[in-house]
Amino acid sequence: MLISGTSLTAKLDLQLRAKIDKLSLKPRLAIVQIGDNPESDSYVGAKKRGAEKLGIKVHHVQIKKHISTLELISKVQELGKDKNIHGIIVQLPLPTILDTKRIITAVPANKDVDGFNHESPFTPPVALGVLEIIKATEKNLHSKNIVVLGRGITGGDTVIRTLDKLNIPHVVIHSKTHNPDEILKKADIIISAVGKPEIIKAKVLKPGVKLISIGITKTKNGLVGDYNEEEIKDIASFYTPTPGGIGPLTVHFLMENVYEAAKN
Repeated sequence: MLISGTSLTAKLDLQLRAKIDKLSLKPRLAIVQIGDNPESDSYVGAKKRGAEKLGIKVHHVQIKKHISTLELISKVQELGKDKNIHGIIVQLPLPTILDTKRIITAVPANKDVDGFNHESPFTPPVALGVLEIIKATEKNLHSKNIVVLGRGITGGDTVIRTLDKLNIPHVVIHSKTHNPDEILKKADIIISAVGKPEIIKAKVLKPGVKLISIGITKTKNGLVGDYNEEEIKDIASFYTPTPGGIGPLTVHFLMENVYEAAKN
């Protein structure tokens, strides 16, 4: 069964918009974007559209020219001091010459709506999206064999940290894992954040498995996730599509975090 993140988001957006409309101020999100990257443009565009639909203002700081790590940290800190800015995100990936970890850490914890910093009070939107999808069909995660593929900063790591925080047992597969297929064969729920088409093969899945693809890749045939949907649809009890799976929910929960930041 296909689980549509777009359908789940539509209901959640209505609830969030009602809460935002009751605020005495307009929540404001700063998006810092560096360089000229078409994929980043696409992600930023989705966030801007999501914010506008919910009544959240966006301050888009787009820096096309060369900038140093220290200069960008200074810019982020400047935004952090602005009382009219409630949330700040730095659009990733950054150019390789920049120190991503130092720049992300410069975002004040109370405005880190991406939840990348361990001190942030906000749960990462990607992880919230994953939990929302699982919640639609699964009540007790603690008794399930959960496997997370990948541990990148924008995907797998956020899910791993959130599961750790909730004391939900899970196994992580990464590039140095020796027996990934054997681990996958036993999985009840697979959360894949690799960003490599068909990294998950139908032949290693047990019947009834639940599949969530965070990973996304742009190909000549469009956007694809980490598994071939045609191959797995009769094996999995549910799976998320690409596009229209985790993406819309991630944008929603980002805006939910901005609302919480503005409210507080």
